[in-house]
Amino acid sequence: MMNIRAFILSALTVFAVGTAMAQPRGAEPVVPGSKGNLPALNSSIPQAEEGRFGALGITEINTTISLFSGDVYSRPYAELSYLDPKQFGGEYYTLEHRESKIGTWETVENYENIMVADDTWYDGVHHAYTISVYFDKEWGDTDYRLVLHGGDKDGWISNEITAIYPRVFGSKMGSTYSNVQENLYVGMTISTLEHGMIVYYDPYDWNVSNSYDFDCPYYSFSWYRRNPNTYEMTLIQGATSQEYTTTAEDIGYEIVGVTRGDDEHVAAYTELSHGLCQVAIQGCPGYVANDCFVLNTDYILPNGGKDIGQILDYDAPAEPLADGVIEEIKPGQYLFHVGLEEMRGLCLGYTVPGYQLTFLYDFGYEDEETGQYITRYVYREAQIIPDRYLRTLQIKPLLNEEAVATTIDILGKNAYGQFGIVATLTPEEAENGVFSTELYQGKYYVKAHQTEGTMETYYPDALVWSDASLIEPESESWEEDWQPTCATINMVAAPAPLTGTCVIEGTITVVGKARTRSGEASTYTVYLKDKATGKIVAQTQTDANGNYKFENVPIGEYIIVPNVDGYKAASPVAVAVTQENQTVSNADCKVTKVSTSEIFNEEGSEEETLAGDADGNGTVDVNDITLIVKYLLGESVTINMTNADYNQDGNVDVADIIAIVNKL
Repeated sequence: MMNIRAFILSALTVFAVGTAMAQPRGAEPVVPGSKGNLPALNSSIPQAEEGRFGALGITEINTTISLFSGDVYSRPYAELSYLDPKQFGGEYYTLEHRESKIGTWETVENYENIMVADDTWYDGVHHAYTISVYFDKEWGDTDYRLVLHGGDKDGWISNEITAIYPRVFGSKMGSTYSNVQENLYVGMTISTLEHGMIVYYDPYDWNVSNSYDFDCPYYSFSWYRRNPNTYEMTLIQGATSQEYTTTAEDIGYEIVGVTRGDDEHVAAYTELSHGLCQVAIQGCPGYVANDCFVLNTDYILPNGGKDIGQILDYDAPAEPLADGVIEEIKPGQYLFHVGLEEMRGLCLGYTVPGYQLTFLYDFGYEDEETGQYITRYVYREAQIIPDRYLRTLQIKPLLNEEAVATTIDILGKNAYGQFGIVATLTPEEAENGVFSTELYQGKYYVKAHQTEGTMETYYPDALVWSDASLIEPESESWEEDWQPTCATINMVAAPAPLTGTCVIEGTITVVGKARTRSGEASTYTVYLKDKATGKIVAQTQTDANGNYKFENVPIGEYIIVPNVDGYKAASPVAVAVTQENQTVSNADCKVTKVSTSEIFNEEGSEEETLAGDADGNGTVDVNDITLIVKYLLGESVTINMTNADYNQDGNVDVADIIAIVNKL
């Protein structure tokens, strides 16, 4: 039967879940690989001797208090915690006890056959369950242990614990029958993790964001490291406050907080396990799309991140993902090829014991008295919830207040951190001339395609992407008056047809393949600008080879303005037409890639890199392999060393060539 403490814990947990989860601030940003290589684990934690195992602990020692005809009835009890016998390959336990340190071990009556019952309450990822046993007044202090039955370890004996008989009953803090149990829980602070720590405890403890100030001289606090193999408890010297911050020495141990009464005013003893202290691999979604997401981790993960798996059941370790799902973009940054439906609720874990992949969320709150926001960082399971990153954007392409039926491109960062088209909306998707789409958090350019009466126009009214304004859809609010982010594109009317007799033609050369949604080369818009007035007088499209032509051009001086998303002309190309029927056929223009940081106005951002893209043209292909081979042969070549070092081991060598071949 669930005891008082379990009921209070479960009730408060439900309350905490219902309130804290209402408006969490998303996972804190992580700089990929900022902490270097994943640290080694502590391999010196003692193992249990043959025939023994660690599984038994004390959750609390207290008294039950009842009123019968005005009399107080108190009976001390000990609440014991134990691990699932299946963890040790057994079927069930028997519980044994003895008068402390003397006598023989006897089976505890009514507990001859202990298994994991349905009415026991769950206590975190360590599969701990509880049972309550009453003290024998004649025995006083009592020792307990478990005997395992079934499996290869049949007959093995657990660690021994001693339940200290309470020296006083009830509480002198208030009325004779005051609820000592509730007071004790309020007095027990659940440790709060600090941002940036390398270790942490049980991430499934919903209450880690709670902190109680319980200024009572009748309670004392202490902290222990519990060996997960033997369950031996070792006092952490100097840790006597309500909160404890874990250290590197704690890695591999279970952290247990103990609250004691003074045995004069309060008869109380409570142990609260905070779970196994593991190396926390802090992660954060770097990019989320309908068909993939990027995970940034603070540590560089070995094996290209392929030790990341999914947690299907909290009672079991993480399971590896299918081959080909995880692709390393660069150390500390991993691309997951997962569809939207598979992504929903996907909970990531690390398959190597001793490490825990986690997200750091801010479950803070606004102080009612001061109005200030109180930050409360909480390590939580790394669960990908796409809806959490969605932002609604409405787009209105207008010309003279009339809706324009056009195609809309949304340009942003793709999974590799490169600039390109991330969504396309067709005229059929608009309702009353208004497009509505869901985007993932980030900055975007919005482009409306040209129509019969309009030119290609970027939000809000630019003809080339470099003159456009970025738009960053705001996060959705839970308030009733919430409105989506709106972007009105003031379409530019198409210029009047030219009436001259001349021709201007040339080739737009893109240094590197232009990055389109399909990854293939495309056609580009080219404008003809009157040099004297600065007005666009004509527009045309290139063919697939970059060739363009303006016909019926009047005599005059012009500037060729190519518009290739993410690229800029190295220098303006001026063209002069001086006589009728003249053809200028060498108006060629070269455009080069612009850094992602410049495209998105991100001051101080890292330069865009693509592992394997040795020539820096925005794609990985056979040319990159050829370039690396020439470099290794000592030929004089221009090479992007960061990209060429595919495996990021500090050297450009044959291993990088092999990795690129495998990628292709």
